[in-house]
Amino acid sequence: MRNLTLTPEEEILYENQPIRLVDIFLLGPLMAWMGVETYREASKREKGKRTMGGAMAIMGLLTVVHNGRNYMRVEELRRGRHQAR
Repeated sequence: MRNLTLTPEEEILYENQPIRLVDIFLLGPLMAWMGVETYREASKREKGKRTMGGAMAIMGLLTVVHNGRNYMRVEELRRGRHQAR
């Protein structure tokens, strides 16, 4: 019979799921929106602002992708645990 107790690492993964959802649905889109707005508002002479705006937009997108992938992996692990019971 398989050991169905959670390791400390798995418990931490499960506990962080609500934080990942906040990152996916709130923080990431907000960062992307702020980055796009900063990029659009900066004049072509303000290269530093445009660069920062573009970087923030990319980081927001990457936040959504990264946390979305991790969320799905943990949910897959969780489903595997429940099916084994």
